[in-house]
Amino acid sequence: MQDRAVLRAVENDRRITKEQDHEFLYAYQSAILLALKEAGQLTEMQCRYAVEKLKEQKLHRWVPSNKPPQK
Repeated sequence: MQDRAVLRAVENDRRITKEQDHEFLYAYQSAILLALKEAGQLTEMQCRYAVEKLKEQKLHRWVPSNKPPQK
């Protein structure tokens, strides 16, 4: 029998947003990339490239603008 993760409870349920939860999203996305590499879905080079792009996004994290969208 395989071990499986099971969600037992959800506390403080709320929407995750780029504006408020950038550190969580960075950690989550990093974990996904590493899991894909370990599963053989990404090569070492692909993973390094993706992690670098993720770090760049973290440095220049998205900040909402008060400007209306252009048509």
